[in-house]
Amino acid sequence: MTELAAEVRAARGNGKPIVAVADTLAASAGYWLASQADEVVVTPSGSVGSIGVYAIHQEASRMLDAEGITTTIISAGPHKSEGNEFEPLTDEARDDIQSRVDTSYAQFLADVAAGRRVPVESVERDYGGGRVFPARKAYEAGMVDRVETLAQVVQRLGSAAGRRRALSAEAGEPEELLPFHERLEATATEAYALVGHARERARLRAKDSRPAFSTTTETSLRTIRDAIDGLLALDEPGPDEPPEEPDEPEPPVSTPPVVAVPARFRSQAEWRRYLESR
Repeated sequence: MTELAAEVRAARGNGKPIVAVADTLAASAGYWLASQADEVVVTPSGSVGSIGVYAIHQEASRMLDAEGITTTIISAGPHKSEGNEFEPLTDEARDDIQSRVDTSYAQFLADVAAGRRVPVESVERDYGGGRVFPARKAYEAGMVDRVETLAQVVQRLGSAAGRRRALSAEAGEPEELLPFHERLEATATEAYALVGHARERARLRAKDSRPAFSTTTETSLRTIRDAIDGLLALDEPGPDEPPEEPDEPEPPVSTPPVVAVPARFRSQAEWRRYLESR
């Protein structure tokens, strides 16, 4: 793992940005590698982290005794059979396993710190201590540079300015999130594309009398729905705030192309009216 992380880190700065997208989870080894990119992005409903190492030792001697099974270990070398599952774990063996866990953990911390351009102490203190952080918390901790959908990342990197920003991403205060209407617009675009794909898949699967949605497609649909709900919740007016009037007329009642979305949704009511018009 540390060798691959070093290769990714060494490839940075060559004029082509390396962007890691946690869509929707980059944990443990996943985050170990993602943190080496020029820029780390997590989707609105995604999570990153699990920076830690553990080992498990199971000892089955009592179960084997109860079944009348005797295990004899014949080995050479004072520690060759150390930590086997047929004998209780000795203190010496436990210390050795702990030492190896600590060594791997230290390397994990060092690689993440190098990738994110922060001190090792910051990773150990602020990056969850083995826990997984949801998108917003990870963003605030500095574990990621942006919270965006995959569609937004692809759209942004399609411009020269977006690629330059990805190459120059620095640790520290992350950039502000994109405006609400831009995030919702990109999420809606992704939803249209996925729904179109799902309809065709459902047609083909029906020929074989299979369910309309595969587990993967259903999970993707739920993820996008949750992302839209989260964005709408951020923009909902408070109880004392009157809803804003829309800047643009309601979209016509016609089936839009897959990528067609209105320029702005100001509230959940607008979003619902738009969906109902479809």
